[in-house]
Amino acid sequence: MPIAETRGLIPFKARTLVTSDGRSTIYSSGEKEVYDLRNDPDEYNNLSTIDPDSKFVRSVNDRLMQAMLDYSDMARKSR
Repeated sequence: MPIAETRGLIPFKARTLVTSDGRSTIYSSGEKEVYDLRNDPDEYNNLSTIDPDSKFVRSVNDRLMQAMLDYSDMARKSR
């Protein structure tokens, strides 16, 4: 039996990195959001769906992944 049926719905998890030029969010559902905050400060255009292979999207997502790795490493060191 799937875990959701035994324990109720599992909430989504999200990881977000906001920089001066962009925001990247990855959800446990697989959905992604990337916004160019300099040209779209109100976050109307999700670049991960408009142009997922752009240099900007790759750069912001790479920085999020690196931040997640760095944070994970710091958590292990503090034990």
